[in-house]
Amino acid sequence: MAHQDLQKNMAAAIKCANTILIPVKPSAFDVWASDELIDMIE
Repeated sequence: MAHQDLQKNMAAAIKCANTILIPVKPSAFDVWASDELIDMIE
């Protein structure tokens, strides 16, 4: 699945969700990836 398709699917799921859980491990990559997800949620 292309990155853009994944983002569209994630955005649709976020809009439907009542609660969003963001699993994070203490690594730089996970923190970087969370930033993008948090931007989508906001």
